[in-house]
Amino acid sequence: MNIINLESLEGIPNSYIEKLAAFRQEFLDYEFLEELDGNIAIQELIYNINQFCCENYIIGFHFTRADPKLILMNGLLSRTGQEIRKDFLTNYGNKFNVDEIEEMKSAWKNGFDEIDVEARDNRIFFNFTKEGLRNGGADLLLKNIGGEQVYRPLCRNKKLQAKIQNLGVPLILKCTLIPSNIKTYIEHPWGKIAMSSFHRKINTNAFQTDQDGNQRIPVLPDSIEIIEV
Repeated sequence: MNIINLESLEGIPNSYIEKLAAFRQEFLDYEFLEELDGNIAIQELIYNINQFCCENYIIGFHFTRADPKLILMNGLLSRTGQEIRKDFLTNYGNKFNVDEIEEMKSAWKNGFDEIDVEARDNRIFFNFTKEGLRNGGADLLLKNIGGEQVYRPLCRNKKLQAKIQNLGVPLILKCTLIPSNIKTYIEHPWGKIAMSSFHRKINTNAFQTDQDGNQRIPVLPDSIEIIEV
């Protein structure tokens, strides 16, 4: 099975790359992939590339601030928010005094409701290009340790925010994933992202299609490449 990087297009057969190249002029003429929705041949190619990706592995990028040693030891775990915050205090509680820990616990208690629990618990989130580095979408994840389940309510407290931004290091975790495990939000996501990446190579003004995806299944350490930002 191939491992497909939807940003670099590594792992996609040359036969598909040649078919993409046949639409060079269309890619030069338009900046948004959606402007080509009416082109039946392009839509068929998106579908076919998507089907190929579904039969192989894809790369997902997880932006975080963490201790690389913990990633190498545990991988990415599927945990509830309560478990994530408990582990945070186990690993970093000695960096805070008693009052600060109470402030954190109070902020966490008031900062997450049932909707947050449903949307975030036991989900590991990915993007499928590194566009978040270019458009600023990954900034908070890279600056603040622990992910949104830890830092989001603490950002209102300047003192705590300063402390959590001094823990860990900014990382991109390049993960090898099984597409069927990932919940996605657009139709034919892998085909669209791959075509958009090719579009971007032809037309530097083109908008990069990407999306958030999440899975409930842990990612083992041997399926993760750690990239320090």
